[in-house]
Amino acid sequence: RHQNAVQRRNILEEARFEELLMHHTKALHKQHDKRQNFMDYLAGQGHIAIEIPENRDAILEKYVVQNRRYQPVLVERCDHNSLKKKTLPIGKYRLRFPQSDGSIIYPIIIRRQETWTSPNPISIPTKIPTNRKLVYVPEGTCEVGHVSGHHGAWMKQNIHVDSFWIQRYPVTHQEYLEFLNHLVDQGKRMVASQCAPTNGDIQIYGRVAGGHYFLCPDVQGRMIDPNTPVTCIDWYAATQYAKWKSIQDGKRWRLPWGVEWEKAARGVDGRHFPWGDFMESSWCASLETGCETPQPIDSFPIDHSPYGVRGMAGNVSDWVLDSYNLSNPNLKITSLSNMNGCVRGGSWNKPSSQSALYSRNLMERSQRNVNVGFRILCQKI
Repeated sequence: RHQNAVQRRNILEEARFEELLMHHTKALHKQHDKRQNFMDYLAGQGHIAIEIPENRDAILEKYVVQNRRYQPVLVERCDHNSLKKKTLPIGKYRLRFPQSDGSIIYPIIIRRQETWTSPNPISIPTKIPTNRKLVYVPEGTCEVGHVSGHHGAWMKQNIHVDSFWIQRYPVTHQEYLEFLNHLVDQGKRMVASQCAPTNGDIQIYGRVAGGHYFLCPDVQGRMIDPNTPVTCIDWYAATQYAKWKSIQDGKRWRLPWGVEWEKAARGVDGRHFPWGDFMESSWCASLETGCETPQPIDSFPIDHSPYGVRGMAGNVSDWVLDSYNLSNPNLKITSLSNMNGCVRGGSWNKPSSQSALYSRNLMERSQRNVNVGFRILCQKI
């Protein structure tokens, strides 16, 4: 019963069953064959056994709830040898690898009488892109889905995800205009026209005589900040942008698979929101905050994931690569004939109750919406 309460993240039941088990254990005779097993279980400890580069030290920090969200608190400094086998109290942790240009974050969850490990040595990049627009998500296991599977979520499970680099922010109007205008310059005006954002029959961008696109006021005459996420583009336009970006810098960009998006948003501990398990609507751009349009990408600083990815609970939802029909997150299959696309994350015109990071929303790939944008990733940079 205690383990079931832990799985359901029911803190009150978890505490009640732990107290009952404690009283039961104390009442057992000292020679009872299960007494020691119960005592070990109640000790509330687990282990970590991973291998990090020998020349790298890490700072171990534990997530504790402060002001209703998880905040990292220093535990100790660790070296290569100390992490090969270490006992820790159960809880949510992270290893932080400081660098001159930022930190690499490796989240950990220590479960009762279990060992957190990895089949491969942990790979820590020696350099982070100086523009800080990319976030590294290390290889490893993470929890995805939800115990009840509601809101389209996968059933709760642990899954291994390879490492990747993902954009810290969704693609902005400024970045998307660069893409469209480059297509125009290459004589691909038809492709540019197909990829240009539209809201029904309304063109979001203006065009000059030479064919270039520009950001004009919206239908209500409001100026659009070029640093806000582009929306009103379909799945096919988002994948075209990724292909164009790949040609520009030689990297293999694409939309994230659903499991990659979910890990980048939730970390490894299955939290419901980027900051923890408590929803406070003012912490992300949602319907309750009174946002009338998408907000600049650096708004709402609390809406950042354990790795530092921004705007996963609010502002705009993101297209992902896989289809909504994909019931098994282990399967990385997408069919262009399957029109049932999938978008993830909350948005500026949705209630915060729909911001849970396990939610999966059905949207036809040819459909466009004022609250759906995208971000891209690559395996290597």
